[in-house]
Amino acid sequence: MRKKSVAVQGLSVLERLLYDTDQRASLLTKGAGGKRRCAAGAAIAGNLETIAREIVEAWPAVKEKINAEGSTAPREAVTRFATDLLTIYQVVGDLKLDAPMGKTAAEAKPKSAQWWRSGLSSQTARSNEYHADAFARGIIRQQRLQLRRDIKGDVASFVRIAHVSRVAMAELTEKAQHADELAARAMVIG
Repeated sequence: MRKKSVAVQGLSVLERLLYDTDQRASLLTKGAGGKRRCAAGAAIAGNLETIAREIVEAWPAVKEKINAEGSTAPREAVTRFATDLLTIYQVVGDLKLDAPMGKTAAEAKPKSAQWWRSGLSSQTARSNEYHADAFARGIIRQQRLQLRRDIKGDVASFVRIAHVSRVAMAELTEKAQHADELAARAMVIG
């Protein structure tokens, strides 16, 4: 599975197999097509399990490097995490909320939302927001712990990042609520 295109390896393909009306019906049929789709789903799930296991197995070495005396890795890690955190907010806002909602109801493209087939679009966006906020709090907490050991740290920049993160989260929460309202209206109309 790993040698296949990324487009056929992840959760989005698994969602299509499980929730797309035509695909789901073919999963339940007896015959080569149903068996092939079930095998593809099992291969995708197995690949995701392998990736998760490899991350868990690699983490102790990363943690050891971060905790090594005199290492610059903690500062580099926190900086990278902060950059990634801001990217998460941008992705959730721009791709997961703004793109499907459009600027007006007429421009809305609900089928461009991630996980639209399973109906988990807004729940996933909220989960991204919640976990990004928890991640930001963890970065601040870790940086403060590091400061207690090494006064040279720069907590002010991370406090700013946390503030920006909370503002971004508030904006995304408002967009997600609006997306839910649009989805509810679409269900009534459709």
